[in-house]
Amino acid sequence: MQRKLAAIHRTLRDFGDQRRDLTLIVRARDAEVPLLAKLAERTRQERPDDLVLVFAHPVDSAAQYVTTIVDYVRAEVDDLRQRPEGSEVPPPLPALVLDAATPPTRRLQELAAYLRECTPTDEGRVVLMLLPSAVREPRAWAEIASGLFLRGDVEPWMVRTRFILRDDPRAPVLVPFVDQHRLAGASIYEVDLRTKALIDSLAEEARDPSVPRPERMMAILQLACLDFSYGRLDEALAKYGALHNYFVESENPAAQAYCLQGAGDTLRRLGRLGEAKARYQQAMVVATAAQLPGISLNAAIGLGDTCAARQELAEARQWYALADQIASQTLNGVVRCDLAEKLGQMQLAARDYGGAATTWLRGAELSREQRYFTRWAAILERLAALYREARMQDQARRAEATLGQVRALLSRGHASCDCGVFA
Repeated sequence: MQRKLAAIHRTLRDFGDQRRDLTLIVRARDAEVPLLAKLAERTRQERPDDLVLVFAHPVDSAAQYVTTIVDYVRAEVDDLRQRPEGSEVPPPLPALVLDAATPPTRRLQELAAYLRECTPTDEGRVVLMLLPSAVREPRAWAEIASGLFLRGDVEPWMVRTRFILRDDPRAPVLVPFVDQHRLAGASIYEVDLRTKALIDSLAEEARDPSVPRPERMMAILQLACLDFSYGRLDEALAKYGALHNYFVESENPAAQAYCLQGAGDTLRRLGRLGEAKARYQQAMVVATAAQLPGISLNAAIGLGDTCAARQELAEARQWYALADQIASQTLNGVVRCDLAEKLGQMQLAARDYGGAATTWLRGAELSREQRYFTRWAAILERLAALYREARMQDQARRAEATLGQVRALLSRGHASCDCGVFA
């Protein structure tokens, strides 16, 4: 898998340097976009002389999609222009870019020309990566992208500019467009991260004696994760056990803790809760000693869930509280929303009704701030039920009224905290 990811990363990174094509079409499925966006972000960090912008918000309409990009750039520019006098600041955005009445493609063209003036060096390039997480309106995506291809002569806005555009192979828009108009200056790259392709790639790495042993072990670790995802729990558990022993020998505490956490997750799914609890506790010890907050957080959540399943409710409450503390320290607001619902359930089971209400009120507010609509709705449902049970009718009506508004948002497709968020 590492070879495959490295190949994708190189393709994204090196496209900005080549001089043949203006546009790269990346064929990738919706589920592949988050990983693709992360690799794109690495490219941005590795090209300090260029201006690389990555956008992964969905396409609902052409105007809205481009406005979201322009608003992001304008906010960045406004922030830079607030610097003390004497600092180098970018020029204001052109009126044509800011005008929502301008055709969306034209706004992007002019934005690219403007961004070229903002590159760190005179020879720096602008690389715009438009990798929508979902193309809900294919015609809108066609309208946006149609003007980002070379048609005849090189236009001024194309100079030192490259575009990387995502096309969904299940419902292609851009590849047929290029074929129909026989456009030059465009390349097509296939990103295949489907399970079979991943497994084949990982298995090949794991068996290849020319691959260094640490890399082969990491390939087996990823195979263990896939085994777990697809319910091959005995195979996953065996891999995690063997890998843990290897990582102890090679003194790799991060990988040790990850294997222990993975074994805990696997044992919990197998119903072996006592063993799962022991593995999570071991993972917590190793992760805490190595200062690995991400694994500590997951282990604490696993311990809370396992203790709750074992009806060890007081201990579950303690682990959830610790997990919330870690999530707060690592600024992980989404996980804190999930934990608020779980912690409130433990308080309710202990007949701490006031504590449950306080926890859920905090969780509802945090879910609103995070735009985590599914969790917000779930917590509001629990709050409304608690208020009705306590005959607090005014509070119940307010919770139900807010719940109705959140459900209306959900019905319009705002399912989670990734709405309109840039990669």
